[in-house]
Amino acid sequence: MIHYHLDTVDSTQRHLCELVTQKKIDSYPIVVSTSVQTAGVGRKSDKWHHFPESLAFSFAYQESFNTLTAIEIGVALCQFISQLP
Repeated sequence: MIHYHLDTVDSTQRHLCELVTQKKIDSYPIVVSTSVQTAGVGRKSDKWHHFPESLAFSFAYQESFNTLTAIEIGVALCQFISQLP
C-alpha cells in the first residue's frame, strides 16, 4: 500500500483523483491522508468538515473501482493501520 501524508491539503479526495488522472500512481492500493483539510469533499459532493486533531484520508484500491461495502472499507482501514510504523 502506498501512503502519501500531507500536512495540509484542500481535499484528500481531490488530491487522490489528481494523482490517478495524471497517471502518477505506480501501484494500488493508495491512501492520501492529511492533518489539516481545508475544503474536504464528502459523499455526493457534500462538504466535509475537518476538526482539530483529526485525520482525514481518501483511498483507492484500483483505478476503475467504483464502490466499497462497509466491511470492505473496514478491512482496508485495518490493513492501512497495521502498516503504520
